[in-house]
Formats: sequence, C-alpha cells, structure tokens
Amino acid sequence: MGQLAEITELMEVIFSYLPHKPRVHLMNLSRANKQFHSIASSVFWHSMELDKVITLHRIALQRDHHILPYLGMEYSSLTLHRQSIELYAGCVRKLTLCMTAPNDRTKLMDAFDELASFKPLPILFSGLKAASLDVNEGAHLTYCLQILSNTLKELVITFDYSRTERVNDWEIALQNLYDFLATTTTLIKLVFKGRLPITEHNTDGLHRALRHLTELEILWISHPMLDDVGLEIISCSRHLRYLQITNMPSLRQETALARGSASLGTFTCLTGLTISTSVGQATLLLSALQSNLRLLVLRATTRSVGLDAELHELSHVISTSSPNLQTMDMHLYCTPVVRLNTGIPATLSFSSLNRLKACRKMRSFHFTCSVPASFVFEENHLTCIGKSWSLLQTFGCLWVQDTEFQGRIGVRSGYNVTLAAVISMAASLKHLMSVSLPFIMICKPGNEIAMDHGLSSLSVHAIYHEGVMDAATALRRLCPNTTITVTSSRHKPEWNSIKAAYMKMSILV
Repeated sequence: MGQLAEITELMEVIFSYLPHKPRVHLMNLSRANKQFHSIASSVFWHSMELDKVITLHRIALQRDHHILPYLGMEYSSLTLHRQSIELYAGCVRKLTLCMTAPNDRTKLMDAFDELASFKPLPILFSGLKAASLDVNEGAHLTYCLQILSNTLKELVITFDYSRTERVNDWEIALQNLYDFLATTTTLIKLVFKGRLPITEHNTDGLHRALRHLTELEILWISHPMLDDVGLEIISCSRHLRYLQITNMPSLRQETALARGSASLGTFTCLTGLTISTSVGQATLLLSALQSNLRLLVLRATTRSVGLDAELHELSHVISTSSPNLQTMDMHLYCTPVVRLNTGIPATLSFSSLNRLKACRKMRSFHFTCSVPASFVFEENHLTCIGKSWSLLQTFGCLWVQDTEFQGRIGVRSGYNVTLAAVISMAASLKHLMSVSLPFIMICKPGNEIAMDHGLSSLSVHAIYHEGVMDAATALRRLCPNTTITVTSSRHKPEWNSIKAAYMKMSILV
C-alpha cells in the first residue's frame, strides 16, 4: 500500500505538468482506467475557480448524469450523481473566490447554494487546504466563511471594500472571521491584504483568534488592526517564520526590552520580516529579536533631526540580532511634517550603516533614501562593501540627488563615484551581478588594467563623463559585457552618443 501511495503521488506530479487549458489531455487520461481517472480528476480539480464551480454546478443540475460508466458497477442515477459530486468536490485543494464582480458573484452563490443541498459545504469540500477570497462587502466575507473547512492550511483575504458599504456589516464580518479563525488550529499561512473602512477592529476577537493559531508560520496583515497586545501574542509563536505588518503598532521601550508573560516575545523562529514603521520603532522591535533573520524589508519614516545617529543605532541592532542576514531592503522617507521642518540635518551618510558589515552572508542589499537632504556616498564605501560582503549578488543605493547638480547634463560633474570604482568592487565580489546607483562618473581611462568580473547589469539615473570618446574607451576596457541602463530622459541623448561611439569603436577593432 505504501508503494502504491508513492506511485499515485508521483503520477499526480507528472500529470500536473500537463496544460489545464485546453483540458483535453487530462480528460483523455481520466478515461484511460480507474486509477488514471482518480489521479487526473484530482489534478484537474486541485485548484477551483469560477469555471470549475460552474461545471460542478452543472453536474449537480443533471440528475441523470453518468460520470463513471466505465467502472461497470450498478448504480442508480441518484447514487451515481452523488458520487460524482463528492468525487470532484473532494479533490479540491485550493479554492479561489472573487466576490467583487457582480455577475461572477451571482453565479458562484447560485452554484454553492445548489451544492449545499447535497451536503454541508465544509464537509463536501473536505479536502480543501487553501482558500483565497477577494471581497468588497462584509456580507460576502461572511458568506465565504460558511464554505470553508476549519482544517484549512492557508487563507488569503483581500479586502476591496466599497465606500458605500455600511461599516456595521464589516464589523459583523470581522467578528465572524475571528470566530472562524479561533476554531481553525491548522492554519500555517494567514494573509490580510487591503484596508477596511473601520477603526474599531474588535481587538479582543483578534487576540482570541491569534492565541488559537498556534501552528502559524506566515502572517501578513496590511490593515492596521494589530495592536501592541496582538504583536506580543504572535511574538511568542513557536512556528512563525515570516511576518509582514504594513502598519506596525507603537511599542514602548520598556515593553520591547521587558521579558515575561505580558511583554514582547523574541520571535524565536522568525526568518523573514517586512514592516512599515518609524526608524525608532523598528530599532525597538529588532532589539527584541532572538531569531536571526535572513530577510528584512523595512519601510521607515523619520521625524528626528538626528537621523544619522538613528541609522547607526538601527544598523548596530540589526548586525547584533541578525548576523546571518542575507537580504535587506530599506526605504527611508520622511513625513510631510518633516519636509517642512528646517531641523533636518544638512547631510546624511552611508557610513551610518557601517555596522551592517558584520552581516557577512549578505546576498542582496537595497537602500533607498527619500529624505530631502544631502547624502554622502563615496568610493570608499564601495571598497568597504567589496571587503565585507563576499557573497553579495545585487546591490542598490539610491537617494535624492543634491540640488547643486540637478539638471546638469553629461560632462564634468562634481560627482565622484566612478565607473572604475564600481568595477573594482565587482572584481572583488565574484557573485555580484547587478548594481543600481543614482549616477555614475566615467572618467578618462588611464593605465588601469582590465579586471575580471561578473557584473551583468548596471542601472543609473544619470551618467557623467569627461568626453564621449574617452567614455566609450573606458566602457570597452572596464565592462564590455555589462548592460548599462540610464533612466533619466535628460541624460539619455548623452548616453546614446557614448553608445554610438562604443559601437563604432567595436566595429573598427
């Protein structure tokens, strides 16, 4: 029996590579023999969308439908009909319901109402493991929850609310959702996308649901429904591996640093974190981690005049709590209040992130600074990166450019990050394939020796040089196999001139 089960699983994998549209391949296989019929049906119905729901609905309406005639068994029409429905419904592993289009929604609800006359829908779809719901009304969310089984493994809900929808309906729907989650102890992935038109989120219901989701591994919450108590609950999860919070609740320093039943836990299994909050709040949260992150995506705001010091502290906390960090994406921006505040420091520096050098396993690093202040990034920073992150594959550092050089086209810029420095970094990082910078300076070539590197892509907003032919010569010597992309429309004509000179030079050689 064990070998037969393994063969069946292997055949399901093989059949899954057949195209589902057109379905003729799976249909032909389902007619071959009894075993192939079971496997092909399972593959076909594995993911149920609107067309399959309607097909199942049509089967339900055809009372004399004979779906298994080749079995050679004696069945009455009604018995055979029930077996057909249960066979297909029992094969469903993933259910996708889009309740935002009125016509499709009506068809879906009619189909499910008919199917419910055979058996309760959670029992009929007993094999369901994943569900994706797209709802724009609270009543539709409540309806969908009646279909789902409490043995789900994955649940994704996209809230696309109508502005004319009554807030009370959403409050009732959320209560029903929290009640459902409190009975679903098998969930390993829970995703809430979009926003809701309410500010009162029944936090007690959410807390109760989170306490029951003990097996949760992935949690993604976009709407600001999570408070500090909810964060404390999930911080103690023994299985949570990835957490994404678009609106992170505020933390007090004493809460983050305390230990005990009423304090922030340590996220012991967390390997991926995506948050949107302030630099200070991010520092507090990361200081409580003892999970050694591999992925960190941070969208951070600032209201502080001492941003360099804040970034220095943040990088220190990251390097201490997650020395094995492999992917980091940080976008730093300021609120409108700060934009009007003259207290923003005149200069920020990439040196404030120097502590991240301790993350020796870094493979992908992207930093974007939208704070309206001068940003210092020099060639010595590239040298430091080349010495610290030997496994680096992609690197990006973008910032708001100085007003002093905005609008200047092409020749003789004061920028001092040169193409030669980028290529030198790439030569020391054998895995580096992609670099993104706001500008690059192509200097007149000297006696530099061509360096072996694997850099395949260099993206810049603006490009500066000391002469078209000199720039073309430098390109041919330093990076003949690198694709360079210039995104600024004002600098593209200058770049096209350099490329034309480069192509002419290549033809002559």
